[in-house]
Amino acid sequence: MRKSVLVDTNVLLDAAMRERPDHAYALMLFDEAVYEGLDLRVCVSSYKDVYYVLTKYASEPEARAYVADLLRVTTPSPVDSACLEIAVTSNEPDFEDAVVRACAERDGVDAIISRDARAFGHSRVRRLTAREYLTLFCDVEETSLA
Repeated sequence: MRKSVLVDTNVLLDAAMRERPDHAYALMLFDEAVYEGLDLRVCVSSYKDVYYVLTKYASEPEARAYVADLLRVTTPSPVDSACLEIAVTSNEPDFEDAVVRACAERDGVDAIISRDARAFGHSRVRRLTAREYLTLFCDVEETSLA
């Protein structure tokens, strides 16, 4: 059965920026999507957040190109009024995390991939780091995770 995960903004940025923690693990997660069929979902609001941050880190054309690349390997998860209603009334301490959680729960994904250890504690969908997901569910070399 094909696995599906919702990827948090911090992991998308990890993949884009070499100096970020877990850069290599985020890239390996994307490899799982490209080569092994992992369904990577992303809240539509995260694309704009990634674009905004990357324009401060790189050029506008580079930020736009990265978002275009993301759109080729990810499935946008719509943020509709129902998700926003769930998010605004949730017990998630951070509203942006609440939106991610609402999308993940609505989409029925297997996990939320995030480095934010304090987020998603009350979600029906468990939170894993990219490294944890790769270790638990993917056939990757142990040496590549060291």
